[in-house]
Amino acid sequence: VRFGCLDLTKSQEKTMYIDMYEYYKKERDSFKQDVNSIQWLLRRLHKTADTIGFSLFNSDTEIWCNLGYTQDHIDQIQDWYCSKI
Repeated sequence: VRFGCLDLTKSQEKTMYIDMYEYYKKERDSFKQDVNSIQWLLRRLHKTADTIGFSLFNSDTEIWCNLGYTQDHIDQIQDWYCSKI
């Protein structure tokens, strides 16, 4: 099997896909933990900002859309590697 400029046996190809699947699984799990931390910090920042009468962000929606897009992208890559196993 030709993968880019590499010639791989079926076994090597499958091993590569499994490795990449595991890599993206770890990335996805790490990303989800980071998102949870960000959510906690944003709630805390908003609470503090409200207490002192300060507006932090024009829109939280933009932040969550970017995080959602990134998570979807990681999930799509992982799904693609999973389909190759």
